[in-house]
Amino acid sequence: MLYNIQNENEFRIAFNYAKRILSEKGKVIINVSSKKQQRSTYQNSYYWGVIVDLSCEVSGYSPAEQHEVFKQEILGSKEVEYNGKIHYITNSTAKLNTSQFEDFAEHCRAIAAEWYEIVIPLPNEVIEDD
Repeated sequence: MLYNIQNENEFRIAFNYAKRILSEKGKVIINVSSKKQQRSTYQNSYYWGVIVDLSCEVSGYSPAEQHEVFKQEILGSKEVEYNGKIHYITNSTAKLNTSQFEDFAEHCRAIAAEWYEIVIPLPNEVIEDD
């Protein structure tokens, strides 16, 4: 059973459940970890609507291709074997927390500046054309 505990009442419920299992089975395993805030909807919208879109305008890639380029360059990939063949799976952005995703976005902006020679505005930043 996995509990997402947000208050003392929910903690008591989880504790009582563990206590019951312990009395019935004689053993219980408890794994406690803090929950990190996953990237926000706002961060995701900014990434796809600003970073990826502006990069695509210059690179010529589709949004999915541009996303893959950023992921490969920043997050890397892992090697897996399946049916005797080696495959490379690009690491995902889906499990990044808000802080990690902002680091990822910062790297994307730096890549866009270096490779595509464009300035991608920060969230809520307005860049005026001269």
